[in-house]
Amino acid sequence: MEEITDRCFVYVYTFPNGKVYVGISKDVAMRHRKHMEDARQRPRGLVHRMFIKYGVIGKILPTTVFEGTRAECQAHEVELIRVHRSNVCEWGEDANGYNTTPGGEDQYHSHKAGKTLKQLLSTVPEFQDWASYRKKPKRKLQPRPQPQ
Repeated sequence: MEEITDRCFVYVYTFPNGKVYVGISKDVAMRHRKHMEDARQRPRGLVHRMFIKYGVIGKILPTTVFEGTRAECQAHEVELIRVHRSNVCEWGEDANGYNTTPGGEDQYHSHKAGKTLKQLLSTVPEFQDWASYRKKPKRKLQPRPQPQ
């Protein structure tokens, strides 16, 4: 018998430009707060930078579109990302959203996405500011003290 704690939800953010971000969570309200916190304090993800770019931090809410088991939600997330064409790593400039993986917690594609995103960031105008924000300054190496 499935327990309540096994329940999961698929949610969708729809941005003012009509593009979407699809995600899954056991607690959509908590996940929304985390997305907003990340966008304000440490916007490393593409979706967080788009919250900033379009000025919607705290102004748009996720819409819960599906409830089911974790496995069902993962499958539904993958399907919605495919249907909406929201995976920028797959669709590039023609993507209709800000997902960076095909969904379903696909770790292989998460790792592979970094390489593809680097290529996209240099060519897709919408992502230019995110690309410059992500560049980390090079640290100067300090000489190690010599043992005496």
